[in-house]
Amino acid sequence: MVVGSFQVYAALKIKIALAVSIAHFLLGLLCMLTRRNALKQILGYCLMENGSHLTLALMAYNAPETVEIGILTDAVFAVLIMLVIARRLSKGFGTLDTGKHTLLKG
Repeated sequence: MVVGSFQVYAALKIKIALAVSIAHFLLGLLCMLTRRNALKQILGYCLMENGSHLTLALMAYNAPETVEIGILTDAVFAVLIMLVIARRLSKGFGTLDTGKHTLLKG
């Protein structure tokens, strides 16, 4: 239903893959909104990022390899930064439960 509105020539051939990438993004969003553990939220963020990268890679099927390398490095650095933040949260507060991090509220 979501993919049916795309009228791009490249998307017409790969509607199933595009539907999978959108579903990947939406599952990541659901994971980020419903989980309270910081590591599970990081995994949800990674799902969202991978879904968006898959959509971009499908839309630009003739892109050079440097775009693929850029996507890979972006994903790796995003995961590393998020894990560093989770580790500091764990050391600072003693838990990864985001509901217990009341000192972070403004």
